[in-house]
Amino acid sequence: MSIASEQAAEYDKKTSGPDYYNLGIGPVKLRFQGEMAVTLNDNVEYTDANRQSDIIFTPGINLGVYWPVTEQNTLQFHTGIGYVDYLKTTSLSHIYVTPDSALEFKMYTGDFVINFHDRFSLVEDVAQSPTVSGTGEFGQLENTTGVGVDWDLNKLILSLSCDYDLLDATTPNYSYIDHGSELFTLKAGFVLHETTKLGLELGGGITTYNQPILNNNTDWSIGPYYEAQLSEHISAKASGGYVSYMFTPNSTTNAVVSTPNVSGIAGYYADLSLTHQVNSWLEQTLSAGRQFQLGVTANLVDLYYARYQAAWGFIRNVNLTTQLQYQHGTTSDGVLQTLSIYSGGIGVSYDITQKLNGSVNYLLQVKRADPASYNYVQNQLVFDFKYSF
Repeated sequence: MSIASEQAAEYDKKTSGPDYYNLGIGPVKLRFQGEMAVTLNDNVEYTDANRQSDIIFTPGINLGVYWPVTEQNTLQFHTGIGYVDYLKTTSLSHIYVTPDSALEFKMYTGDFVINFHDRFSLVEDVAQSPTVSGTGEFGQLENTTGVGVDWDLNKLILSLSCDYDLLDATTPNYSYIDHGSELFTLKAGFVLHETTKLGLELGGGITTYNQPILNNNTDWSIGPYYEAQLSEHISAKASGGYVSYMFTPNSTTNAVVSTPNVSGIAGYYADLSLTHQVNSWLEQTLSAGRQFQLGVTANLVDLYYARYQAAWGFIRNVNLTTQLQYQHGTTSDGVLQTLSIYSGGIGVSYDITQKLNGSVNYLLQVKRADPASYNYVQNQLVFDFKYSF
């Protein structure tokens, strides 16, 4: 949940600028953006043999609303909705709702900031689930409802969030992953310097599946985190600690996913991220770490990762991005799989006019796994156009 909170904070930063919203009705600020993407994909089923290629059309619209209800209360809504239309493999066509979609109401009272939120998404992206292969149909509808409270005590900031997360698979073959989770996070952050924060984070959750195939579980984690502007051009974020999962045995004997070795799993988690503004035309970010994820064909995935991204702006109105990523994971309690995923990409975007932006992006993803039936190689070339009204 701390990751979700950080993503929401990053969205707040992105939308706080005066040029983000392009329309206004009284005190309400609006942003409308139309989008059309065309994707050339040479392996829509994520398979190692009998690869199917296709052309995919993705029209959509992005909407943002900001309403300062009073001087102390604000309401914010943002979402992106569209349709993914496969030219040949029409069975894969679907509606999407972007992962950053949310309705948030913030109350400011004294030293407290209270955030009531509902975050939702509808995505069908096999690449986001490292253990899934051999299919292009793996959709997930997710909704997270909750409240967060920040208490600013000058040099000490206390944060508490409580959420209820619902996840439903939109593909019948994966309906056994449908579940609800009660989640909480408690953070205490000490402001050591204007640009330096050190703190402790405690989190936990209870997950209950609708079907007795994957195992219900309880998890908790604890560890420190650190954020600092190390120099004028280098910033760092680091977190780490101990995490434990405890699984409840199922009574079913005809499970689609066999989980005979139900047990408790514990270990360390870690994340380190460095951002370097090299000069006026290059910014690069390097991150690495280890995390545990609830699985699809097994109870849990132990995942190590390393990512590098660079943004180049040495040509006026042209932005060039490059990225590399490596993931290595193993599953526990279920279908055993050891996997390594290598991916890289390059993209170029250009401001055609003040309101119209066009981009071309290429992405290569290679998965090597044991068993080898989970292997695949995929190339994507995406042409994307965005118009801000």
